[in-house]
Amino acid sequence: MQDGEFSVDPDGEGSFQVLCDMTSDGGGWTIIQKRFDGSVDFNRSWTDYKDGFGEFDSEFWLGLNKIHRLTSNETNTLKIDLTSFATEYKHASYSSFGVGDETSNFILIAKNYVGNSGDSLKLHDGMMFTTRDNDNDRSGWRNCAKAFTGGWWFHDCHSSNLNGIYHNGHYSTAEGDRDGVVWEAWKGQQESLKETVMRIRPSNF
Repeated sequence: MQDGEFSVDPDGEGSFQVLCDMTSDGGGWTIIQKRFDGSVDFNRSWTDYKDGFGEFDSEFWLGLNKIHRLTSNETNTLKIDLTSFATEYKHASYSSFGVGDETSNFILIAKNYVGNSGDSLKLHDGMMFTTRDNDNDRSGWRNCAKAFTGGWWFHDCHSSNLNGIYHNGHYSTAEGDRDGVVWEAWKGQQESLKETVMRIRPSNF
């Protein structure tokens, strides 16, 4: 089976389109996030992150509601591919991944890390999703999505944010300058990555 768009209805609540990767690492993956050129603005509202934005042939975010529906009935594996502007490649996988529904503020489950990137989701496991207009993070004095841009499962605030500003490899040592596409365990918080792909499939695939 070839990569491409498919219609799915994981819970009987109505079908929607997804982009599937049927070739990488055995196939069966649904891509939930993709970034590679900064063409799509990821500094979005709660509604945008809930419903999804972008296009499958460009950069996109599938949408929290859809990710919840895909992961609510069975345990999923999340695989994250990371590429730097120096064309270095790392990956992280979580064999227990899921996202709660909107009443939980799309709480994140991300456990059982394996990979070579370091675990930059551990801090975010169990966190609720935060956007610039819906603050659910652990910071008592700021909205992390406003401070560092992009919707994410912020704690206080982050060791990863793959929905940050696309900085074309921007690097800075300034403390406040941590708003890029970051994976701290690999490149720290000041170096913004070139490409990210987040994909999921049932863990028993």
